[in-house]
Amino acid sequence: MRHEDLPERWKRKVRDYLIANGNTKYEKLGASEFSLSGTVRIRFEDDSKVEFNHAFVIEAPEFREVAVFTEHCGYHLFQSYDGLELVIESTENVPDAMVLFKVYKEHLQGFMESFIAKRYKKNQLRVFEKAKTTDDLIGGMDALYRELDERYCHELPKGSKQQDVAFVLKAIADYKLTTCYVFSAEEPYNLGMLPIAEALDKIIGSLSATIISFVPGEAAYFEGHSPGSRYMCIKKMPSY
Repeated sequence: MRHEDLPERWKRKVRDYLIANGNTKYEKLGASEFSLSGTVRIRFEDDSKVEFNHAFVIEAPEFREVAVFTEHCGYHLFQSYDGLELVIESTENVPDAMVLFKVYKEHLQGFMESFIAKRYKKNQLRVFEKAKTTDDLIGGMDALYRELDERYCHELPKGSKQQDVAFVLKAIADYKLTTCYVFSAEEPYNLGMLPIAEALDKIIGSLSATIISFVPGEAAYFEGHSPGSRYMCIKKMPSY
């Protein structure tokens, strides 16, 4: 299930978990919550087993439940009882900022390498070569639409928001994706991994400079700061 599918008691539990870990701004789990996730194995009373990667656990004895939150495969609730055995194996202890920065850089560098016009590309890539984890790599993106490579970045046809969403979804349909990475001046969504439909609904028409990266260097959506600055950037554009 997704966050929206969680029972209200678990939405409150997630909120309490975020606050306890110093995140007081958001209601939902983001990429940073999974930066130190590991493998979770559950053994049931009849010796059945299930394993989740890139996951962590929140136990709720007051509900007699335990929840497994995974980065890529949704959220799962289980009844907690004496015969339930949990085994949690953490990944190597990499600082949150380093893990986030690696993902952040891979997607944004892929965008710059593939979708920025040749005459601007060298300057953009130089920023990444010298970048540190504390650098704001998306600062100044408002005017980036002027540097896009017109061979691969296609301005969305004028239409309604629903038509814009449909255009993007059709462009990436062959990838069969469900999630994307969002890098945005819209702070609540920056550095987030979201379901694609949710990301497009929140970003398209927001007029906040944003890159939604679907596949690094292959498919992305760019929202500019000005009305009409909406581009589908893709290496292989399907026929419409």
